[in-house]
Amino acid sequence: MNKVALRWTRTVTAAVALSFALVWATTPALAVASASVPVATPGLVSAMLPLHSCNTSYGISGVKPAKLPKDVRMLAPHSNAGKLAVFTDGLGIVRLIAPAKWHCSASVGADGSSSLTIVPPNIAVRSGALPARS
Repeated sequence: MNKVALRWTRTVTAAVALSFALVWATTPALAVASASVPVATPGLVSAMLPLHSCNTSYGISGVKPAKLPKDVRMLAPHSNAGKLAVFTDGLGIVRLIAPAKWHCSASVGADGSSSLTIVPPNIAVRSGALPARS
């Protein structure tokens, strides 16, 4: 996979907040936080960002994508807020901020695991399907 491509795989558990804290600590340029709880963070602003629902594969047949809003309020870097979007799987479980012109794919496993792949426009999106476990 190209070094430029972003690939984050997260297992969705009751500790979703912990996952976001880890993302925040390791990639401050793509910091994600809920705007419903005011946080005084230098360089970040509360902004309405477009929500991109990624093409999502599901580990259980018959799952229908959730009805998601077109925009969501998030904290984003002030200097880039107008160039960013929020990417999510078809159920809205995982949400990550990336450049708005990038594209994505996702998968949600039968066991609750999930994968979200976000890549630049010049990189092919590979299937978001998770490998089967033995």
